[in-house]
Amino acid sequence: MRRIVPVLFLAASLFFIFASYASAGEAFFVDSNYDWIARTQITATLHKESQHAYWYVEDEYWLSLSVGEQNSVTQAIEELGKEFDSTIYPGLINLLGDIWSPGIDNDPRVTILLTRLIETAGGYFNTNDEHPQSKISTSNEREMFYINARFITADRMKSFIAHEFQHLITYYQKNVLREVDDDIWLNETRSEVAPTLLGYDSPYAGGNLERRVSVFLSRPSDSLIEWRNLGPDYAVVNLFGQYLLDHYGKELFREILQTDKVGIASINEALARLGHRITFSDIFTNWTITNLINNCNVLPSNTYCYLNPNLNHENLHITFQDPYSSGGRITQVDSLKDWEAVWQEYTPGSGISKHVVEIGFISFVKDPVFRVPYVITKATGESEVAFVNLVSDETRGVSGKSYVEEFGKDVSRVVVILSNQTNVNPRDVQDISYTLTVELLEKRPLLVIPSYPDGSLLRASGEENVYVIRGNYKRWIPSADIFESYEHLNWEDIIEVGQEVLDYYQDSTLVRAEGDERVYEIERGAVKHWLRISGEEFSLSGREWGSVFIINERERDWYYPGVDIRA
Repeated sequence: MRRIVPVLFLAASLFFIFASYASAGEAFFVDSNYDWIARTQITATLHKESQHAYWYVEDEYWLSLSVGEQNSVTQAIEELGKEFDSTIYPGLINLLGDIWSPGIDNDPRVTILLTRLIETAGGYFNTNDEHPQSKISTSNEREMFYINARFITADRMKSFIAHEFQHLITYYQKNVLREVDDDIWLNETRSEVAPTLLGYDSPYAGGNLERRVSVFLSRPSDSLIEWRNLGPDYAVVNLFGQYLLDHYGKELFREILQTDKVGIASINEALARLGHRITFSDIFTNWTITNLINNCNVLPSNTYCYLNPNLNHENLHITFQDPYSSGGRITQVDSLKDWEAVWQEYTPGSGISKHVVEIGFISFVKDPVFRVPYVITKATGESEVAFVNLVSDETRGVSGKSYVEEFGKDVSRVVVILSNQTNVNPRDVQDISYTLTVELLEKRPLLVIPSYPDGSLLRASGEENVYVIRGNYKRWIPSADIFESYEHLNWEDIIEVGQEVLDYYQDSTLVRAEGDERVYEIERGAVKHWLRISGEEFSLSGREWGSVFIINERERDWYYPGVDIRA
């Protein structure tokens, strides 16, 4: 009897404890797409109230744990509560801006719900919770986010919390204050960078950043702006965000939030406000090159590299399993989504030396915008970056050719990088088709400099476009009005040549009027963009002074004025 009574008393006590715990839980709506068994509602109990947050734990999960596991969870919550109050909450607010406080629930504390999610999710934020239930019936009417309880004791938990907390900041800064929805890819970019801003990338091994790099290197050709909520999407925005942070500072991310513009437009505006004379397009192109060479010594210095020591060349650079062996002509017909890049490596075949590689690109889609840099690796191991100079017209789309000398001797490989930059307001991502040809040419008289004097007018046989040449450059004369504005130009002086001769000359789109120091870049033979940059910046951009043609004022004023180029 003396032994039975305590046992019965203990059993009754445990029953009372579990019954009390179960009855104490509060009901929460959850997203079935993230819940581990697709539930839409759970109960959870408040386990900790810290300075800036309420920490709830899913009841069913808690009761499934052993006493030792419960103790571990309790300890983890205690430590995370301190970290959130001392670092995550104040750190991100100071860097990026405020959250909505006291918000819809009239409570300055954030609710953090630890619940079991699918294995691929660290957490999520649901904007439904920011609305009254009278408008959205599944709203929890709280400033809150959800964290995967499966990772409660993992080192990455701080990164997950920082990631989701950034979404709360974005919601207030964009949706509440400015009544706009930011592009998902850019919202996620800020969340991916948030752990880096707080110093959570160390140790690198086994951390969130290493995981993103691994996924990116396994699939680098993923559109930056197409969001499907998959691993490659998070990887590509993370690394693009890292490049932005390294080269343009944490201030850029705050400025992006302090505008009613969204997506690419918000980045361009933020760059201009901070005094950076460069555009999103140029940054994206530089980033695609960085992912290949990741070397600060390649000219222009400190451009094609990450500055984060965790993202050094050893940890991050694109490699190739099966490079193309340039033994002849290789033609690839493919397509790229908006703001997607692809890298193609070409190496000499056996017995090849002192050859010339011709890189040809064309896209017949109306008004496509591609950037086609290529990286030349010397036999010494040094790298150089060059660009295929693309020219657009209404009938031929966009096209261009470049040549690489001494392939197989002084040059050990060529990597062509293509990116589709057509859509600058990308709500609907589209594919743009193209053709890339890489051909190995023997050195032959064809590649000897033609003997035509400067000012000669050339036209390929059977074609209509007329070009004026100077040095190694040719400039398209886009209209009869422009042609006739020059008294010294005569239609009968046009020389018809083979396409291979015309292709020898590099295309130039740079002009300035006589007596005017302003240099313009001509787009599609119709729009002029003033290069508002210094002489040093001009040289560092890869543009050549020798490619600038002198024109008359009538031609200069014939072109429609476009946006100034600041990089």
